Amino acid sequence: MVEQDYNLAMQWFQNAAYQGDLNAKRNMAEMYKQGYGVAQDYKKSKKLLEEACKLGSHMACMEFIALVNIMLKEK
Repeated sequence: MVEQDYNLAMQWFQNAAYQGDLNAKRNMAEMYKQGYGVAQDYKKSKKLLEEACKLGSHMACMEFIALVNIMLKEK
């Protein structure tokens, strides 16, 4: 079994996202949504998903809508 290193994963995702990788933005959003290796932060997750959606990621658009619904239910 491979040990998970969320800090290292986040670094790789940040580098890839900076280079325009939409899946990296989605992965970062998931880490913020779930609190994997970072403090749980729906606002950061939402921002990343919105960016990826606007750049053409249909999956990010669906995940954005799902997250907004979660956020609305928690109000």
